[in-house]
Amino acid sequence: MIAVFLPGIGLELNGAHRWIQLGPLTFQSVELYKFGLISYLAVWFAKHNPDEPPLLPFLTFLGFSAVLLLLQPDLGSLLVIIAISFGMFFVAGGNLRQVGLLAAVGIPALLLLILLSPYRRDRLLTLMNQWHWLSCQTNNTGPW
Repeated sequence: MIAVFLPGIGLELNGAHRWIQLGPLTFQSVELYKFGLISYLAVWFAKHNPDEPPLLPFLTFLGFSAVLLLLQPDLGSLLVIIAISFGMFFVAGGNLRQVGLLAAVGIPALLLLILLSPYRRDRLLTLMNQWHWLSCQTNNTGPW
């Protein structure tokens, strides 16, 4: 995921650094990362205490991933990675109380990220009020 920021490898489109271009092939590195993440976490959780996986190293790894995705910026992929990671943490024996506490802190933080970014806020408002967007499209008045 760091390669998207390297000149000559990473491709910037509309201010976002999400793609890698290899000749005629263009792909998002995060798609490969998702597969690697599932494989890595499965092995990592299998090697640790089955009663309760260590939370701090898990959060450090997840935090590093979050920073890279927010620099791209790609909040949608970050949400998918968080869901995958916490699902695997819970299945690996993670404490439900810890997961709930992290969700209680993380959900407001994600909402703040959305509300502080105009394009993310507009996307959320469109998702929440799709009928308004559809009626504007039929009346040619625009969504806002």
